[in-house]
Amino acid sequence: MAGRILVFISFLFFISCTETARNSSTTETITESLTDSVLKKEKPVVQHEYFSKAFIAVDGATIFADSTLKNTAYKPKLGDSLEVLEHAGTSYNGFGYFPPENIYKVVSLNGDSTIKGYLKGRQLGAGGQIILADSSKALIIYRYLKLAGEVDEILDNPCEVLLVKGNKTLAKHNFTAYSDLGFEQNFTREFKPAITLFTINYGYPACGYTQGQYLFSWDGKTLKLIEKTNSSSDSGIYAHWTDWIFPGDSLGEAGHLISRDYHFEVDEKENVLENDTTMELIGLRKYKYSNYNFTLVLKDTTIRNLRNK
Repeated sequence: MAGRILVFISFLFFISCTETARNSSTTETITESLTDSVLKKEKPVVQHEYFSKAFIAVDGATIFADSTLKNTAYKPKLGDSLEVLEHAGTSYNGFGYFPPENIYKVVSLNGDSTIKGYLKGRQLGAGGQIILADSSKALIIYRYLKLAGEVDEILDNPCEVLLVKGNKTLAKHNFTAYSDLGFEQNFTREFKPAITLFTINYGYPACGYTQGQYLFSWDGKTLKLIEKTNSSSDSGIYAHWTDWIFPGDSLGEAGHLISRDYHFEVDEKENVLENDTTMELIGLRKYKYSNYNFTLVLKDTTIRNLRNK
């Protein structure tokens, strides 16, 4: 049904552009406080609404007993969950390099919530649980690898996404992004054979900023990027976005993934009742699904007017 269409920004022109474009309750975001921030004189503000829950994103991480990072408290495993309590300083490794690495005070969420300690920010990532096509559970963990500038600058900062199960990395994939990161899952048993799909979203949640979205597939062995799309909007004046349509949706086709790009614009008049609105389909791509692969079989950039009044 149409309700299952995974929409990056669906009818965004009906809501305030100051809200985040990602409306899934499973979406987590990761901000500068959880990454290697550029050097600042003031102490970074810990934004609990963004990443109070984080995950160990590397093998061999160490939680220290104090913020000097000299006495080991315990060795967490890849995928272990933590609560970030506060920013606790920066680490220069004795060389004063730029940028420094943030240090965080954390508490373990894996069975013993009394274990507290300190760790380097580069060992952390955001994410959440995902249901795989075989009905088993895994973790999606994503993080910035480094920053070319401020996290909210529109720059191609290198990132990675990990698929983790049983404290082991099943697969990883690199991508670029800026500002908030998040993810969403699509239920994919309507593809035969069943396959896991999910998206990584990024962008600064404000008017006029470009939001990006990566669509990935996991076939049980390989993590593949199907396509990347962009969206943008400005408070009821204009919007463009992409809908992904699956076989079970009202516009879907058996054995195909369809990607449709839309554009909406308002030509404002002095009398708001006389405003002209335009709704267009500006792009269409069709992928044929076979043997766990999505192959592009149609790309149409013909502009189709869906509404003009």
